[in-house]
Order: sequence, then C-alpha cells, then structure tokens
Amino acid sequence: MSQITIQCRLVAKEPIRHTLWRLMTDLNTPFINELLQKVAQHPDFEKWKQ
Repeated sequence: MSQITIQCRLVAKEPIRHTLWRLMTDLNTPFINELLQKVAQHPDFEKWKQ
C-alpha cells in the first residue's frame, strides 16, 4: 500500500486559524478515536500488528 503525504501552508489571521483548528478537532478527533477503538477490537488485529 502506498502512502502520500501532502503539506500545505495556511496563511490566515489568528481568528480564522483558531476556527479551522476547532472545526478539525471537534469533527475529526471523535471519529479517529472511534476508528482506533474499532480497529483494536477487530478479530485480525493481532495479525495486523505483526
């Protein structure tokens, strides 16, 4: 499986950066935590760790 990393630079005033950060953390953190929990509970998890 290939992996691509994309970097970008956001040029914006602090209030805009703050708003975007809050949107990212409020929306994505619960989703990522749920994914991590479900992956750890998957029957093949021990195989994947190897």
